[in-house]
Amino acid sequence: MQTPQAIVDLICSIRANDLEKSKYEIQAQLSDMGISLGYNTIQKIINRHPELSNSQHIKEVRRHRQLSISRLRAARELREKYPGSLVQIDTKHLYILGKRFYLFVAVDCKSRYGFIWAYETISSASAGDFLQRVVEYFPFSIEAVQTDNGSEYLLNFHKACTSLGIIHYFSFPHTPKMNGRAERLIQTATYEFFHWQDDLLPDIEMINSKCPHFNHKYNNQRYHQAIGYQKPAIYVKTLLSSRGG
Repeated sequence: MQTPQAIVDLICSIRANDLEKSKYEIQAQLSDMGISLGYNTIQKIINRHPELSNSQHIKEVRRHRQLSISRLRAARELREKYPGSLVQIDTKHLYILGKRFYLFVAVDCKSRYGFIWAYETISSASAGDFLQRVVEYFPFSIEAVQTDNGSEYLLNFHKACTSLGIIHYFSFPHTPKMNGRAERLIQTATYEFFHWQDDLLPDIEMINSKCPHFNHKYNNQRYHQAIGYQKPAIYVKTLLSSRGG
């Protein structure tokens, strides 16, 4: 190698500051500085310095792939273990006088204890906020949730699960029956409640002013066939007392 050490050091410095900069780009940059050097020589210099390899970039790509969300599947027995062992969450379009809103629902698989809230956007931020509300509303701790594979249940929602120590399970694609209990709550909320609100206007605050009334009725007044025609709130108290909770 007959290249002066000062130029070798300059090439190393340029490459170290940007590992994605190719030998052709470095050659052009050197030319702007009044230095003429072949790109083959530049490549030889890079090859002689392992720290200048862009393999670090490849490692970063692999690391990010490993950070992608794993699609965990919930065991069927989690549905019937105890309150909070598995909560199903789903979303449904809600049309009020031609305007579309998004109704998020959550239901505990064991006790059928439920919660609904509406949003103007179907985003992961909305889903993350909904999860926080569910955790605050439910009278027991939530160990795991199950959602479909919609984009609203990624990013902020998954971050919220992680920060709250909640396991996030996914249903299989195109299998709504896996979230059947949440689907049933959606039907109850829309057909037994919202369709009877004649004074309801397309205003998110007004819609959400109705949700607490539904949540109270659903959990404290409605008798559910799936739990032997008991009220979820009473059923939860019975289950928790039997577990010493």
